[in-house]
Amino acid sequence: MSYSPQDAEILNVIRIGRPAVPALLAMLRQPSGQHLGFRQEAVCDALSGLAKEQDRAALTDLLLAGHLVVARCFTPLHGDKTLDTMIAALEQGLCNHDLLTLLEGYSSSKRMAAALTQYIKRNGRSGFVAGSVAEFLGEIRAYDAVPVLEGLLPVRGGTQYRRGIGTGLSMLGSKKGIPILLDVFETSGRRSKWPRHGAGQTLNTIVGRRIYLGSLGDGSMDAGGNFVEAQRQFREWWKKHEATLKFDRSTGRWKG
Repeated sequence: MSYSPQDAEILNVIRIGRPAVPALLAMLRQPSGQHLGFRQEAVCDALSGLAKEQDRAALTDLLLAGHLVVARCFTPLHGDKTLDTMIAALEQGLCNHDLLTLLEGYSSSKRMAAALTQYIKRNGRSGFVAGSVAEFLGEIRAYDAVPVLEGLLPVRGGTQYRRGIGTGLSMLGSKKGIPILLDVFETSGRRSKWPRHGAGQTLNTIVGRRIYLGSLGDGSMDAGGNFVEAQRQFREWWKKHEATLKFDRSTGRWKG
């Protein structure tokens, strides 16, 4: 079961306005076993349209208690106080997709980059979230994170985790990320086509041309493409350019 933030039920709650906030907060305080994740998401999406500064303390308590989906509710509360709360969550070892999505609005913050770097230093040995954090560090060009990410090598674990570490390193100019991406692209099985697709796209960017011609299945995690031929071409390119490949920080691109 799923929903959209534009579903009638969500819009109706938002139309109630501020009087609905106490009931929504009470729903979030319920033990997680009493409702499914999609209900929490629905509540938070409603709150994101209603939250005001006076709700900050209650939302902060919920977030730091581990209700990470509450990060969605901080969208209208953009500013230093919200960043402080997200950094506090990271310092407690708390992170998920919702928190990272919110942090996209603070991509130029050096404090945020430092907090994410410390998070992955402490929690980066495995897991989907750690891979996502590594990729995020690459996207925001957090070059100071390179020694920490390289310190996680050799990477083990799921394909999505390894893809994230490889992507983060390669986006930050560490050549050590490229063999990880090649390995994910070559060894991912039928159940890991989405990470394989992502690795192929990143390798295309590194190479500077489309070797991998793939696509995700419509509305699914499946992917199709010229995997066998692309493996050969990527390996040939790596063999030819590994020794001379350099990263240009001014453009964020690799040059052979």
